[in-house]
Amino acid sequence: MDLLEKFARVEIRADTRITEADRVFCQKHQQAYQAALALFRQLLTLWRDGEEQQRLALRDPEDSNAAWSQYLTSKKFPALGTVQIRGHIAALHRTFIESVTTYLNATYHLTIDADMVEEGLIPSKENDQEEDNNTGDPSDLLLQYEDIIELVLSWFNGRSFS
Repeated sequence: MDLLEKFARVEIRADTRITEADRVFCQKHQQAYQAALALFRQLLTLWRDGEEQQRLALRDPEDSNAAWSQYLTSKKFPALGTVQIRGHIAALHRTFIESVTTYLNATYHLTIDADMVEEGLIPSKENDQEEDNNTGDPSDLLLQYEDIIELVLSWFNGRSFS
């Protein structure tokens, strides 16, 4: 194997360009983010199932405007429904990005803009057919901290955080 082949096999990942402390922080937040996504996606599935059960139970063929959601709404608590759950799932991506960028900004005295990271990693709503059609999960997106780190490092022209 000649020298050029050896260089071609070298793989530089964002995960190898950060400190162990950075990796531990990012992995903890990755785990919490993924657990929250799983939880709210399950909640969305259960909620949709509950709505369907209510529609079937309270369906009135003679009155298409018959109320079917009276047992799913509350007068004491904020509205909860598919729209709110989907909105929360979408917000989890932003929360994860903000956690990582805030950490990097504080640790390395940077000014990484979470909005720019979000624009680089999350498809815009205009292009997301599922959002417009209200079908399926609000997003099958699962961010990885390595993608956030890689994007941010791409702005550094080959330099590292340190």
